[in-house]
Amino acid sequence: MHPASVRLYSPLRITFAVFIATALSLNINGVQADGPRNTKTIDELIPLLGHQSYQTRQRARRELETAGPTAEVRAALKQGLTSKSVEIRETCLWLLQQFEHEAFSKELQLLTSLSVDASDIRLIGWKEFSQLAGDDDWSRRLYGQIVRQHSPLICQLFNPAQKQTRSLDKFLSQTDPYWLPSQDAIRWGLLLFCDSVNVKNDRPDLSTRILASLSHSGLGPTRISGGDQLVVQRLVDGWLAANANVGTVRERLIAAMRYECHDRASELSRLTMNDVSASASSTVAAMLCASVLEQD
Repeated sequence: MHPASVRLYSPLRITFAVFIATALSLNINGVQADGPRNTKTIDELIPLLGHQSYQTRQRARRELETAGPTAEVRAALKQGLTSKSVEIRETCLWLLQQFEHEAFSKELQLLTSLSVDASDIRLIGWKEFSQLAGDDDWSRRLYGQIVRQHSPLICQLFNPAQKQTRSLDKFLSQTDPYWLPSQDAIRWGLLLFCDSVNVKNDRPDLSTRILASLSHSGLGPTRISGGDQLVVQRLVDGWLAANANVGTVRERLIAAMRYECHDRASELSRLTMNDVSASASSTVAAMLCASVLEQD
């Protein structure tokens, strides 16, 4: 045999040939040694999240992350939440939460960037908040603070299916307007906002206690300064509109006047004075409010 032929079958070359054959075999099957290839569809990647190979599971997870939060990926991940595999369910939930967190952080940056038009902001809850409190710089600032401190609560408020933390229920059940510090713009803003957009809650007395606080001289958000006070006043006005059947006319008039919701107070006064069934105390309060508003 020729010496060159002997060298052709040396151990090193044999090992290299076996390696190439193995790699080709794996590629033919559409899977590399460490997991799925990029040619795998989204639906094919989901089952691989529960693969017995750690490398395969991680490769599938990374490919789904790289694909990003498209409609197709979200649909596949939500379907994966129903899998019998605990590994698949947990990874799908983790990926969905990661996508939501990234989108949330991006929108929060847009909210605080005053160069971005308010109408271009898609942050959860912002549309509803701006309808109550306006969309100027002060409203954006206060809502940004609320979201940073209470993002799980806001998420649950607008997506009731997210009940992992029960943040909203906990806040509403443990917050008493009578004891809420008068200088706490963030918690007062959050409370008024929640009770305006979430009229159905487990505390039927909450709205009554809020109105009692707003109409009592020693309670309510009164020691807030600057733009935050302006935003809170708008939230009070929005709360009065959303809770039109709470409390007495007199209480509502006092609250409207106290927080300079003059249009609201004027409307309440007019309706009360034209209502022949209104109580004497409500009529007197309406007349006094109307008199003050006319002087202004």
